[in-house]
Amino acid sequence: MISIKSKKTAFCSTIVLSAIYVLSLFLLSIASGVQESKLIESPDSKHYGLSYGEWSVKWWQWVLSIPADKSPIIDKSGAYCATNQNNSNVWFLVGSGGGEVVRTCTIPAGKAIFFPIINVECSYAEDSAAKTEQDLRNCAREDQNKVTNLRVSIDGVNIQNLTKYRTDSPLFNFTTPENGLFDLKSASTQGVSDGYFVMLKPPSPGSHELIFSGVFGNPTIAGSQILIEMATYHLTIE
Repeated sequence: MISIKSKKTAFCSTIVLSAIYVLSLFLLSIASGVQESKLIESPDSKHYGLSYGEWSVKWWQWVLSIPADKSPIIDKSGAYCATNQNNSNVWFLVGSGGGEVVRTCTIPAGKAIFFPIINVECSYAEDSAAKTEQDLRNCAREDQNKVTNLRVSIDGVNIQNLTKYRTDSPLFNFTTPENGLFDLKSASTQGVSDGYFVMLKPPSPGSHELIFSGVFGNPTIAGSQILIEMATYHLTIE
């Protein structure tokens, strides 16, 4: 038989352990937030004069201006990493375009790095049924709502709460070359973007590893169409 005193002692011990557990989670949350703030620019502020949504426009205009056969998206090694990187303060990186890819890239010191974990774009040139800006937004939002399993890791540090980095763009203009991405041929049109974008603060000189990935579709639902994107970058900042 357990005495009343023993029961009280056990009860008090349980309360203390629970309090320690909650406090530990709280402190870990604070530490994670501090670490994240050292690595990533806030999605709620402007950086180098533009919001995250406005930078997503710059990103899409950049990637869509490059011929498909020279696109960093189809690049398997990082050979096209420096293509048309004309921003003075920000360097763009891209995802895998489907599947897994490992790239090596050298970036000048002092540049922030802006990339999509996973993103979509809809334009009048690609969707003949779209007649209004809202049609384009519905198109992009519907696809982006299917994204799951987000991950960003910087030098082994896993970034938490990635859903807060979802960003939609203003309506924007873009022009493609004759052999543009998505089979666009000398298109001059308008589009919108919806996606999860991250802007890294300028990394310190030296070697860094960046991994980001996401899944289009729900891998737990049988019959779902699944597209996995995962990009690993071995970066040299110099």
